[in-house]
Amino acid sequence: MALSSAGHCVEADQLAQKLIPRVREAGYEPLLAQTLVSTWKLADQCVEPAIALARMREGYTAAIGARDDDSAAQAAVHLAALYSDRAGDNVLGREWLSVGTATLRRFENHPLLDAWRLNIEGILLLNEGHGAEAAATISRSRIEKEKILGPDHLDVALMFNNLGNALVVAARGAEAVDAFSESLARIERAVGGDHPSIAFASNNLGEALNSLHRHVEARAAFTRAVDLWRRAGTDPQFVAYALTGQGIAILGEGKPADAAAPLEEALRTRVDKKADHEHLGETRFALARALWARPATHERARALAREARADYGEVKTAASTVAAIDAWLAAPAARL
Repeated sequence: MALSSAGHCVEADQLAQKLIPRVREAGYEPLLAQTLVSTWKLADQCVEPAIALARMREGYTAAIGARDDDSAAQAAVHLAALYSDRAGDNVLGREWLSVGTATLRRFENHPLLDAWRLNIEGILLLNEGHGAEAAATISRSRIEKEKILGPDHLDVALMFNNLGNALVVAARGAEAVDAFSESLARIERAVGGDHPSIAFASNNLGEALNSLHRHVEARAAFTRAVDLWRRAGTDPQFVAYALTGQGIAILGEGKPADAAAPLEEALRTRVDKKADHEHLGETRFALARALWARPATHERARALAREARADYGEVKTAASTVAAIDAWLAAPAARL
């Protein structure tokens, strides 16, 4: 949809809410399938995950009924990414990727869809913690997309963002910074500097910079992401990513009092949106460290740290973070 591509999330979703019921009433399944599948751009950044998933599932069902294999394959591969990225369910993501792969076998000559399927395979590998494999798979997808779309297309620019995410998981932070910087440069060339896709790459650049302790640069990257997402009317859960990163960057600069405000807002959003344990724990522990700067908020800081520890206790790969929280609780003044 043009509005969501341009970053106008509120207007785009309002249009979708009016259009989809009218198309349903028309009773023409091929049009309904194509309309619902076209909302994947909204699903990526504008609407609640439950709404995005429901629309894409309905789009897949309508496509199957209409014998529209192209739309069915698109819906399936986008559902794979949505379940993995926005619902945190890699098992269902894998199942839908298998459905999309099987659907692609039913017809020929779909190189761009093949490249998309490969990209989503990389996203699943990334979310499963296989950073090096994800980076290799995403690189292959980017090369194929560039052959088809050219080097200045937005989809190609976004592939460098995906590559950077994989490199972060692979603990290759400096390479990740280069990939995110390349993504930002290409996005700006493709659609300008105010597009919300800039916010995704800028937020992820901030994460990579924080991992390298380059906190001043990270703070600037997160601030840019927050501003762009707010202007676009993007789902607040995305803004919470950047606010949390911003707060952690400010902590890294040694300014805990300044970190509290963005972290408080991020925590309110994550609680309201019922974020997963890992992201709730991340924001709670960062806010605990920020609040420790004021003696009057020591009790709340300790409570938040204990809540963060409980959050991370539900995450299988978080043993080192649990140990860090235990160390902080034992000597909070020494660990901002």
